[in-house]
Amino acid sequence: MALKLKKQTALPGIKSARISLTWTGNKADNDLIAIGLTASGDKVGSTEQEQESYVVMYDLDDPSRKVACPNDAIVYSGDKQDSGTEYIDVYFDRLAPEVGQIVLCAAIANWQDTKQTFGTFDSCSLEVTGDGVPNAPIQIDLVGNQSLNTAVVFFKFFKLENTWSAEPVLVGYEEGFEAIAAAYGFATA
Repeated sequence: MALKLKKQTALPGIKSARISLTWTGNKADNDLIAIGLTASGDKVGSTEQEQESYVVMYDLDDPSRKVACPNDAIVYSGDKQDSGTEYIDVYFDRLAPEVGQIVLCAAIANWQDTKQTFGTFDSCSLEVTGDGVPNAPIQIDLVGNQSLNTAVVFFKFFKLENTWSAEPVLVGYEEGFEAIAAAYGFATA
C-alpha cells in the first residue's frame, strides 16, 4: 500500500531515493525533471554552467544518454518516449553541501503540437521509493490533481536542520517545462 503524502514528512537517515514517473493510455513523451537548489531556493553554484548542472533532465541532443549532476548525486534514467516509466535516482550523501532542496517536476514534451495535458492520460503518477523512505512508497496521482496542466512541480525534498524531509508541492503550469524553468530563474533555448 502506498503512502499518500499530504504534508511535510521527515525522512531521517535517508540515503537514496528513486522517483518514478509512470503513465499509460496516451502516446506521449512525458519528462521527469529534478532541480537542485539552495535551502533558500536559489540556484546552486556561481556560474551558469554550475547552476544548469543541477537541472537534471533529458538531453535534447541524445535523449537516451544518462544525465547527472556533479558527483552523480542526481541521475536521470534517460528519455522514454510514448509511454512507460522514467526515473531519477537521488543519492543524498553525494550532494554538494549547498544543495538544500530538490524540486521534482514532470512536463509533457511537445504539448503545443499534441494538445495533451495530464488529464488526457488513463493514468499518470509519481512514486518515491528508497533507502530511508518510510514503510511504503510515496505516491502522487497527476491525472486527477493536474488534469489541465502540461507541467507540474509535484514534490520536493528539503533539508531542515540537517535532516532531509519530503513535501508535496502540486503547482501546475499550462505552458510546459518552459514555465517551470522561468519560475526558478532558468532560461530555455
